[in-house]
Amino acid sequence: MKWLGVTRAKRFSPGMADKDLSIMKAVADLLEAEGSQMELCTEENFETETGLDRWREVDGVFTMLRGEKALEQLQRLELKGIPVLNPTAGIRNAERKNITRLMMEHGIPMPQTWRVDETQMPDCSFPCWLKRADGWAQKRKDVAFAESREQLLAAAIEMRRGNPGCSMTVSEHLQGDLVKFYGVEGTSFFSWRYPDPGNTKFGLEKLNGAPQRFLFDEASLKRTCDALANVSHILVYGGDCIVDAQGCFRIIDFNDWPSFSSCRQEAACAIVKRMLLFLG
Repeated sequence: MKWLGVTRAKRFSPGMADKDLSIMKAVADLLEAEGSQMELCTEENFETETGLDRWREVDGVFTMLRGEKALEQLQRLELKGIPVLNPTAGIRNAERKNITRLMMEHGIPMPQTWRVDETQMPDCSFPCWLKRADGWAQKRKDVAFAESREQLLAAAIEMRRGNPGCSMTVSEHLQGDLVKFYGVEGTSFFSWRYPDPGNTKFGLEKLNGAPQRFLFDEASLKRTCDALANVSHILVYGGDCIVDAQGCFRIIDFNDWPSFSSCRQEAACAIVKRMLLFLG
């Protein structure tokens, strides 16, 4: 059996050891240990037509890629009948506008959310969060916290200055513990933790303060996340939720294939199990 792993990085660099590459290597090592052939490549290398011809013979692909051209190439392999994890449908559904719509349609607990009109801000409550909706939160300016309408308008102007014509959403700010979770749909694996103050993506987690460690139903959170993973096709997932004083959780972010840095080996084992299930 031959597998292809495509990293999120555009290119490998000498001594490269980032978190995304580490989870990909962990999965690759497990597959090789089971006797499979394994090749890792960058998103940039995967985009080439020559590469596409070469990889039509693989039995399956696992990937963290997100670029539009690479997604088009990935879909061509899917049309050839090659299993892909996460599938292109799931990667596209991870865009905020798509995952927000799916959460609303399927009754997933979430904060009240408004779509930003082209000409005016919604009549929302404060404080709130402004988020870029036509993609994934990759830069600090893709997310903004606003405590007043003036701050919200200023943040929207700044966001559109860097991304002309981008779509946006506004979500209410929820009080409670911020919980980060990780899972692989179709397996027993599920892990969660409170944010590490010294290791945050944009430094915004501090707005919820130190965790009060409110009790919540972990099994219910896993069922909810797996249900969302199933309808969105984001089978390898991670995200964030807020747990309030009554133990109720609401999901505020749901992403495709995180780095799993706090639970890498357990996640890699679950991903390999799910990949083999995916082959049928």
